[in-house]
Amino acid sequence: DFKVEPLDLQAAEEAGIKAEDFIVAIDGEPLDDVNELLHRVAKLVPGTKVKVTVYRAGKKQTLPVKVAARPEDEAEARRPEREKTETGKYGLRVRPLTAELARMSGFEQDASGVLIVNVDEDSDAVEQGLRPGMLIERVNGRKIASTKDFGEAVAAAKGKSLRLRVVIAVVGRRYFVVSPK
Repeated sequence: DFKVEPLDLQAAEEAGIKAEDFIVAIDGEPLDDVNELLHRVAKLVPGTKVKVTVYRAGKKQTLPVKVAARPEDEAEARRPEREKTETGKYGLRVRPLTAELARMSGFEQDASGVLIVNVDEDSDAVEQGLRPGMLIERVNGRKIASTKDFGEAVAAAKGKSLRLRVVIAVVGRRYFVVSPK
């Protein structure tokens, strides 16, 4: 069990989730850690309904939640195709690391990079061991501080393999080489 502070307080409040809730299951399936929560939430389709089990003030409750679109998903959908990055070739979906995400995921307070939120199951990235919840600090030696940095580093690779410096909470830094599909 772990405490999760909602990333989007307004959406979470509309769904009935409060900052002090401990989320322990989604649709009756127990969650082992925050990485599993991030992975499962990333796979949910906006508009679907799920049951989120929480402990609130020591009492177990199940809340019906309608999955909302993440603001960055809506913004990405509105962007012209020519502006989208090539990150899909590598099977990785990332999001900015906020202070809340860093704390929830067990990273140092001054950590910087982009958090992996989804890894395509048919990608080299998954075969190399990359998983949601890992933090990408560098791509081909370039420091990554934002999704824009990540997209630019991926574009600069011109379809060749990426050398990633990744931080795994509690474990530490590891290097991975990921090839495009």
